[in-house]
Amino acid sequence: MQPPPHANLGDQLGHVPLFKGVASEALRQIIALAQLRHVAYGEFFFNEGDDALEFFVLTTGRVKLTQLTPEGHQVVLGHIGPGDAFGGVGAFGDPAYPVSAETVEPSTALAWTSGTMQHVLQQHSTVALNAIHFVADRLHDLQRRYRQLMTERVERRVARALLRLVREAG
Repeated sequence: MQPPPHANLGDQLGHVPLFKGVASEALRQIIALAQLRHVAYGEFFFNEGDDALEFFVLTTGRVKLTQLTPEGHQVVLGHIGPGDAFGGVGAFGDPAYPVSAETVEPSTALAWTSGTMQHVLQQHSTVALNAIHFVADRLHDLQRRYRQLMTERVERRVARALLRLVREAG
């Protein structure tokens, strides 16, 4: 019997912050619960407003996270690369994705259903604690950006935004 196509991802995902410190056997079990999703360039893992049915960890490629303004303008919230988690709102009970996830190159991700991810969080305290750290880091980043928006001159904010994009998108 041939192993599933994502069986060898354990070593790669052991470095993903969400799975940091998870025992190898437990990580193999968590990976076995996932489906491998291949998405072509310019296609979407999901669109803003879609039902939040899956949680993803990108294994190859790059993805752009965006939102639309009420006027229909696209706002780029960030770029993610291999090892980054996205679409996690479903695992935490939100009914819809608040952003769109569009590939900027052919990409592959592991996908867990929201129910499966909730089960993983309940069964593996290390993953749950890592998820809390991830959410706390995002909140801290948003607070820092808000403070910069309120207190810094436009030129400095633009420079920071450009540096962040270079760091994220390469």
